Amino acid sequence: MLCRTFRMKETGEGETLFAFEPSGRSCGPKSAEAAIGSGWLVPQADGLFGAESSQTFVAAQV
Repeated sequence: MLCRTFRMKETGEGETLFAFEPSGRSCGPKSAEAAIGSGWLVPQADGLFGAESSQTFVAAQV
């Protein structure tokens, strides 16, 4: 499962981070966004506003 988190930098700007669970291994934001955009990963719709703000993604069923 790929998890998305947000954090505030010391400069005050927000940053999006991605990591795999349960390993905790990080994933670069460009790679994660490309996989999500390609449809290989699908949102679990666990965000406040549904799929658009999902915090977790799993492999698509083929």
